[in-house]
Amino acid sequence: IISSAGALITLDLLKSSGVESAGKIPWAGAVRGEVSGSERCPHIKQGISHMSCFVGLEGSAEDLGLVRHNQWILPVKEGANPDLEQMCNQYYTEQLEAFKTTANQSPMIFLGFPSAKDPSHAERHPSKSTCVMVCEAKTEWFDQWRGVGRSGHRKSPEYTALKQEYLNMCISTMNRLFPKTKGKVVYSDIGSPLSNEHYLNRAASYGLEPSCARFTCDSMAALRPQVDGVPGLYMVGQDVATMGWAGALSSAMMTSMAILGYGFWDLVICNRNLIKDLRNVPV
Repeated sequence: IISSAGALITLDLLKSSGVESAGKIPWAGAVRGEVSGSERCPHIKQGISHMSCFVGLEGSAEDLGLVRHNQWILPVKEGANPDLEQMCNQYYTEQLEAFKTTANQSPMIFLGFPSAKDPSHAERHPSKSTCVMVCEAKTEWFDQWRGVGRSGHRKSPEYTALKQEYLNMCISTMNRLFPKTKGKVVYSDIGSPLSNEHYLNRAASYGLEPSCARFTCDSMAALRPQVDGVPGLYMVGQDVATMGWAGALSSAMMTSMAILGYGFWDLVICNRNLIKDLRNVPV
């Protein structure tokens, strides 16, 4: 059995088995925040969450001047010596208030045009384009609305207004960087950390927080593809390696090699790994 649900949700799925309560999973206490006084490992919290903005546009990539490569927009003041850390910390403290008095500036945003990357999109959906934007957001900013309705059906005007504010900021940023998109938006929607909780059963976009403690304390060193105390159970995903798509991708190789029985002898003595062996398979 291979779990790609993440460390915390995998533990939740094992609750009825008694494995965790028997102390057979050494990293369980750190992930749950139930660390005893004898353990040196602190609570390994869930990582950052995001606002996820989805936009539909009227017009092809050529018409709108869209690009295939991703854009990373950072809150750097024009003409100033950038202090990115200070600007990010200001955003974490003040949220969007930190940017309301500054023209042409926004929080950290990832922006991409999936339709422009798809060579078959123009044929399947002529004169239509899509944009995705992602902006960091702390889960606690939305705590007051947790449990009030369900995703897509929350009636709080304050919650709706905050989401709309983020949506407007994202679209404004897209219009600023790609001026031909102005007035071409035919669809838009945005999700919050509460949306993540509804669909992913966790707010964190990247799983466990990539803190120093996560990679240095003894109990977390035992968080590997094979789950201790549960024969035949393996984990894959960012929590096994590190955050982001690169961590998720590398974890797939790590878990595959664990299942296939690759060990010290193969990796170090024989200089073998799964990728090298697959390249030697006759076609």
